[in-house]
Amino acid sequence: MKEVPVASGRARHAWLAAAALLSVAVALAAVHLGMARLIRAHTAEFDVYPFPEKLIGLALQKQAFADASLLPVYGSSELTQPQANRADDFFAGHPTGFGTFLIGNPGETCLIIATKLAALGPETRGRRTVVFLSPGWFLEPELDHKGFGVNFSPLQGNVFAFQSKLDALLKQDIARRLLDYPETVGQSVLLDAALRGFVAPSIPNRAVAAALRPAALAQTTIQQELEYVRLWDWWRRPHPARKMPGQAANGKMLMVNWAARLRLLDKEYEREPKLTSYSTGPRTPYDNARQALFRDAGHPGTSPDENFARACGTSKEWTDLELLLRVAREKEIRLLVVCQPLNAKFARLQGLTDRSIALFYDRLRQVSAPYKTQLTTFPQGEKDAHFYQDSVHPSGKGWIEYDAAMDAFYHERDGVDQGETH
Repeated sequence: MKEVPVASGRARHAWLAAAALLSVAVALAAVHLGMARLIRAHTAEFDVYPFPEKLIGLALQKQAFADASLLPVYGSSELTQPQANRADDFFAGHPTGFGTFLIGNPGETCLIIATKLAALGPETRGRRTVVFLSPGWFLEPELDHKGFGVNFSPLQGNVFAFQSKLDALLKQDIARRLLDYPETVGQSVLLDAALRGFVAPSIPNRAVAAALRPAALAQTTIQQELEYVRLWDWWRRPHPARKMPGQAANGKMLMVNWAARLRLLDKEYEREPKLTSYSTGPRTPYDNARQALFRDAGHPGTSPDENFARACGTSKEWTDLELLLRVAREKEIRLLVVCQPLNAKFARLQGLTDRSIALFYDRLRQVSAPYKTQLTTFPQGEKDAHFYQDSVHPSGKGWIEYDAAMDAFYHERDGVDQGETH
């Protein structure tokens, strides 16, 4: 029997390995191209179902920015709490000429949103975008580490670190805050090294980051291709029926009488007070957390106003908000910041005075003003028990107020009175 040379056998194995890799690459490319086309055609349909790739991926968010008929909306738990008139339901079918694309999850705050926006590309330029803020974010020392770990995206982090073209100082400031969560960003040696290189740009750190860059880019490419595979896997599965986006009736845009809708909801809530559980229902975990903060906050003997001022004055969320606004300015995003109103009735039940509430809004205006950001604060909602589902989340009436603000923002017209604009 003739013996096969060792070198020949190795060459054969190398060719087989190369052929296998080529087959995988062709398959991934086919999935990528197919899903890219599907996403372009059905972006709004992806919005009607909550699933991870909307939050931790990039493909859907990029296409939401590229589609001029969609308004990307970033936020937190208010975007996931079931409620009548929530934007994705209200604007399904584009009744006023556009739809929304909601990107939010409980515990997702300014630093996470800033990282998401920083990882996007040129499709953001000149596009309108909405960011929801919750006053509660600014009453904690910093974003909860567990919440950060749940919401941080390694893919978005890698693209921010290795591919974004942000100003070096802005990158450094974002990197510094991300490194405050070492148990999350430290899970990636490549990302951790890049962030440390931004924060302390010494020659050794830069050399390490440069040496790791090819591996990081390869890893990012693989992550992006796997995102398309997961999207395809999700798309082919059956899903429960939900209201799907379509076209406005007869192709005509609906002109909504927002004031009339608000009056009807007030009458409905007066007949059925349970529709706004804040008025009559049991306290939620959000209520209990705010109550504990206002009453003692670990400083027995101090007043609720003192506790509020201390919490509001030392929170790192103000730094993160400024990072978010800087990213939006650099990427030329036309931003509407929707600050959910402080629930004044609930706050006063905990002993807070109007002075504390004014303190929060003064600081918010002070931080936002240099960036010429459109800011809406809904002062009419502060004392309106019908505005809230609990002490934090909007009711169906609250959502109508938000929907009116977003509709006015998208169409560049004045809406109902939503507060300050900067």
